[in-house]
Order: sequence, then C-alpha cells, then structure tokens
Amino acid sequence: DLVHWEELPTALYPGEGDEPDASGVWTGSVIYGEGKYHAFYTGYCLTAEYQQTICHATSDDGITWVEDEANPVITHMRDPYVFYNEEDKCYWILISARRLDMPITRRGCIVLYRSKDLVNWEYMTDIISRKQNLEDGDIRYLDGTLYYFFEMEDYDKGPSKICVMESADYGMTWSE
Repeated sequence: DLVHWEELPTALYPGEGDEPDASGVWTGSVIYGEGKYHAFYTGYCLTAEYQQTICHATSDDGITWVEDEANPVITHMRDPYVFYNEEDKCYWILISARRLDMPITRRGCIVLYRSKDLVNWEYMTDIISRKQNLEDGDIRYLDGTLYYFFEMEDYDKGPSKICVMESADYGMTWSE
C-alpha cells in the first residue's frame, strides 16, 4: 500500500579484496524475469582497472540475493536501468557511461544493451552523448511512449539538471 513499510535484511553487501563491488554497491534496478528477480547495480572497486562496472545478482523471493559469479557482467559503466521491451521481445538495459574521445569530466553518454535471457548482453547503440556527465537514469512507459529521465551535470559533481528524452518507437529512436 506504500504507506506501511517493513524493514528487511540488507540485500547486497560490498564484496571483498578485488571483487568488482569491493568498495561499494551503488545505484541499480530490479526486474522480475526468467522465473526470478534480477538486480543490476553499479559495483565499485578502487583497485580495479574499471572502477565502476555493472554487476548482477538474482533472487527467488526478492529478499535473499546471490551475486553472479560472472561479475562484472558489463565493464566501465554505471547506473543500470533494466526493462522488458515488448516490441523487441528482449530485455533492455540503459547504462551511464563515458566516451573515451572526450575530456575526462565532460564525456557522458547513455548506452543501450539488450538480452534475451538477462545473462548474455549485446551492445546496441549510444542513445545520447554530451559534453556533460550523464547518470542515474529511469524509464517510464505511458500511452505508447517511453520516457527516459536522467541527471545531466555540467561536470562531475557540478551543477546539474533533470532531463527527459522520449521514444515513440519502443526505444529505436529518441528525441529530447
């Protein structure tokens, strides 16, 4: 009812040593598919080549989670938002990333991957690329249109604003 809440045990703890989430478990999203819950989240590890990566965990009940031994499932990206695209009959994940051909603090992009099984992901495209930091995305579907909300910072931890892009063709093309 979104009024009465019950505190449950911690779902995911940071890993140890050189695990991809040893320094932190950050932003992510959860979807129910393929007979279980799937959490995709940002794993943070200070000692890793790619400090921020996409990690995966599964749960039968949405309370007790098991981290994927294949973590990280996608490297050098963060802030995953996963959803099922009815038109494509696949799961899609939108991820905040950084381009390598721009200045380090001004090279944000949002990339799209897809999967038939929530395990094997293939890169599709960049849906937006800016000379700002782009992060913390979320999708909503309303009356035949996908709306993607995200934060755009002038530079990392700098002034920011909430932006929205929309797609009337199930994510194939996007407009601002």
